[in-house]
Amino acid sequence: MSGYSGHLSDRIAKRTVLRSVKVFEILITAVGLAALTLDRFGLMLVVVLLLGVHSTVFSPAKYGIVPEILPDKDLSRGNALLEMTTFVGIVLGIVTEPSCT
Repeated sequence: MSGYSGHLSDRIAKRTVLRSVKVFEILITAVGLAALTLDRFGLMLVVVLLLGVHSTVFSPAKYGIVPEILPDKDLSRGNALLEMTTFVGIVLGIVTEPSCT
């Protein structure tokens, strides 16, 4: 599926793809909130599936737009900052998550 996502990012402007996927993410979050509020396990599984589709479509556009917005001399630094912020977000999400004990 990510091959199709990469093709999509090449055919349509990456900025448009990124914005559309972020709007889709907001809708997924609203469905996730409804699933948690209604305590609907099946709907929660649909949300997980939709988040996987979101990530699959988002990643090629995210990594493909970096060379388009940065000059060649700053490309390595830009990729490093992109990766660093991704992993910092993951770590902060884990650290700030309330304990389930």
